[in-house]
This record gives sequence, C-alpha cells and structure tokens, in this order.
Amino acid sequence: MIRLGLKTDVHLHAENELFLKILQLLGGEEGFDAFEGGFEIAVLAQLPRSRFAPVKTTADLFSLRSDAYELRDNGCIRLVPARRGVPPVVNLSAQYKLVDSLDRLGVPSLVGAKSLTIGGNLEFAAGVAVEGEVRLVNSFEQTARVEPGVLRDQALEFGDGAWTERN
Repeated sequence: MIRLGLKTDVHLHAENELFLKILQLLGGEEGFDAFEGGFEIAVLAQLPRSRFAPVKTTADLFSLRSDAYELRDNGCIRLVPARRGVPPVVNLSAQYKLVDSLDRLGVPSLVGAKSLTIGGNLEFAAGVAVEGEVRLVNSFEQTARVEPGVLRDQALEFGDGAWTERN
C-alpha cells in the first residue's frame, strides 16, 4: 500500500512569487515509481539517514530522546559522532506503542548501544548506560526498575523481585 504524505507550498524566490507544489511520497522508491508517470516533472531526492532522524515509531522516539543524538546549534538533531552514523536499534514491547508510555520508562544512555530490546513494564533510573546488545524482559505486571550502572551485552529477565541473567 502506498501512502501519500504532506502536500505543501515551498517558496522558491521572494521577488517573483514563484511557488512549487510538492507532494511528498511516503513509502520509499515503490511510492515514487507508482506516481512518477503522473507528473510532468518528477525529481527524486535520496537523502541518507544521517541527514535526518526519522521518527515513525515510539522506539525511534525513545532512541531520539537518548544521548545517542544531539541538538546542534543550527537546530538540527544528529547522531553524536561516536555513533559513526549508525543509530541504535531499539525494540519496544506493545505497551510502549503510545508516546505517553515512554514518559514513565525513562531514558538510558544509548551512545554505546548496538541494540536494546525492552519487554514488559520497566523503569530506567538515572545513570543507566546500555552498551552492545541488551535485552530486558519483565513478565510481571509490576514495574521492574533498572538501577544505575552499565548493561553490556546482557539478556536479563525480571522475576521474584530481582534481575536474572538469561542466555
């Protein structure tokens, strides 16, 4: 399925009042290919992910809220240089589908994270850093707190009031 996005006017030149209609196609190259024949002039601009920080899911927003990204003086949000252009991969369970649910979760440091998978009700204390690949699962309804410290290449499961390492 191809979805159409924004339809907007972009002012190109202040003196001649020239405007260009832009139809942003969401859905990648397939979307552009499907509509290319319908325009007299069609231009495809491919931008690398390093030029923007797309936020399509709460997992993307969770990552963006972390220290893996920085707000530059020019107002652009970019990955910090230590990430070398590669964002951390974040997977959140279904209870984090809505933006409001992220507020109680907290945000760990993700500068050194390759991936973070979160399953179940968690809460990060201030001072938690994720490095490498980390998986945290809480199968219980009660919220499990992740205490300050470094989580490095670990799979942890919460049960009986404590975290246990899993393989």
